[in-house]
Amino acid sequence: MEHKEKWRSELQNWVSEARDFGLLASELNIDDLTIRVTGSSGRPDFLWEIGSGANWLS
Repeated sequence: MEHKEKWRSELQNWVSEARDFGLLASELNIDDLTIRVTGSSGRPDFLWEIGSGANWLS
């Protein structure tokens, strides 16, 4: 369980950093292992729909 919490914390940090790239909102769903982001257009997209996570979160 401790390992899962460590990864949850790490992923949440990456999601928070996405806001620095002009994303208005981001949502982490740990059960589905998905990240949803909302850009300035207001349209929510899953991270896999818009390209590599490395482009947004590195």
